[in-house]
Amino acid sequence: MTPSDNPHSEQRIMSYLDGQMNASEQAAFEDELKDHPELAAQLELHRRIERSLGKSFPLKGPTDRQMASLRDKYENRDPAVEPRRSQVGPLGIQPHYAALLGVAAVFCFVFGAWYFLSHGPRKPYFEPRPLAELYHDTIEMGFKPYYECHDPDRFAATFQERQGKPLRLEELPEGSRMLGLSYPGGLSRDTTAMLCLVDERPVMVFVDREECDQDGASKNPSADVHVLRRRRMGLVFYEVTPFSEPRVLDHLVAADRPPAGR
Repeated sequence: MTPSDNPHSEQRIMSYLDGQMNASEQAAFEDELKDHPELAAQLELHRRIERSLGKSFPLKGPTDRQMASLRDKYENRDPAVEPRRSQVGPLGIQPHYAALLGVAAVFCFVFGAWYFLSHGPRKPYFEPRPLAELYHDTIEMGFKPYYECHDPDRFAATFQERQGKPLRLEELPEGSRMLGLSYPGGLSRDTTAMLCLVDERPVMVFVDREECDQDGASKNPSADVHVLRRRRMGLVFYEVTPFSEPRVLDHLVAADRPPAGR
């Protein structure tokens, strides 16, 4: 069973994101992320969901005017209109409402049990995104990979597991270097991205199976980057870069042989 299949992975991811792990637990979890791309991808999915929710539903406290209005209503309330204690239950709910809530709870439980048993567990929802957006998001988050994968066998094995093809990175030209690999999605939930610096400017190469290619992947409203595409070996490669020509993409080639099992 892989870490992403472990029923406790979800709880550990939430503990990690919420800062509830001690130093040794956090270090052990981060080492596990380096060895298990699927767990790292699951962690990134949670991060992006939280980030998206934070943008869509920012938490805002009440304004001074709202607080003053609430204080006035409380201080000037009429005790005569307050419900008598005998009319409400222990949680402040009137008896007939409590009965309705009980019926609703039973219905929800029965319906939920039926739906789960008939449909079974489902994978988290995934929606393709333009790769230029993911590029800018990654820069905003510090342009750091999930792990620095400089071991050729581990590098090849990552692409073998996720895209079905072992890849290796040829020596890059002077002024270019790879930082590591990440799993930000884009074309599919298995998309693998390589983060590089070329002349100290951020470049990302996204790789996935050819059948996962998306029409909207090249959508790019920004004038400061280019989205360049290649198809070969049954894979699709996208380089998102500030340069007009690919500087890294063509250096990802087929590995001479499949990597040994890890």
